[in-house]
Amino acid sequence: HKFPFCEVSPNCNDNGSTGPCLPGPLALDASGDVWIGNYFGEVSELSNTGVALSPVTGFAGGGLEESYGLAVNSDGSVWVSDQQSSSSVNGGDGTVTVLNSSGGVSSGTNGYFGGGIYFPEAVAADTNGDVWIANYGDGSATLMNSSGTAISPSGGFAAGLMAGPTAVAIDGSHNAWFPDQGAGTPSVTSVSPDGTQVNTYDTGGSEPSGIATDAVNNGSKGHVWVANYYSNTVSELQLETNGSVTVVSTGYSGGGIVHPNALAVDGAGNVWIANYRGNSISELQGVNG
Repeated sequence: HKFPFCEVSPNCNDNGSTGPCLPGPLALDASGDVWIGNYFGEVSELSNTGVALSPVTGFAGGGLEESYGLAVNSDGSVWVSDQQSSSSVNGGDGTVTVLNSSGGVSSGTNGYFGGGIYFPEAVAADTNGDVWIANYGDGSATLMNSSGTAISPSGGFAAGLMAGPTAVAIDGSHNAWFPDQGAGTPSVTSVSPDGTQVNTYDTGGSEPSGIATDAVNNGSKGHVWVANYYSNTVSELQLETNGSVTVVSTGYSGGGIVHPNALAVDGAGNVWIANYRGNSISELQGVNG
């Protein structure tokens, strides 16, 4: 697993820091405020001008610990995947903590852990209010509704059919897409919202790590973009109107792409890539380019 964290005090504020502590996942809410998950279990909130809206020590509690993923749901709630938990909660295999728009915990003392949560790595909110979680521990997917009730079974969806999923994105048909970082053959896997349809596609890149979708209509139902960490490329899949999937490219390169591990698509269809070892951001024109 390629996301190392240095060994530091579990409270960055011991050193007088007033900002995020080992920040990782990030998402924006409907007001443009920025929510940031901190590795040691706090969540920070900044205004769209960078002013701190959370306390000096961040929002805490509710089982927040080793926060690897974060998403803002349509109701303004903030969902955070906690890769590990205390041994008395879900056997230590992690939880999901939900904060309301004011930073208060709304998922109880220990967070949610039904539906097969097992070392949750990433989380994404669907437009219908449901939330998908990528379980790195056993290669499964968890689906919950906005109240934290599990839709997926106790073993999750697609258990064992994925390999080390590190991200999740949702298309316009409410299917969830996961990069199989640990698969022998580079691939991504889609899972239908009822868990009955699981499909895997060869992306051609080496160690797919980040994933994003767009809704650009070029005679299709949108596209899936994949960051390939070791091949320094980005793959593109097209979602056809008949339900099939076409691999448009097994790897765009150039533009400074170096060990990409995350990406996102803006409203114009441009693809933005975070280069983990390049210390840089790359931009592709996307489908419209």
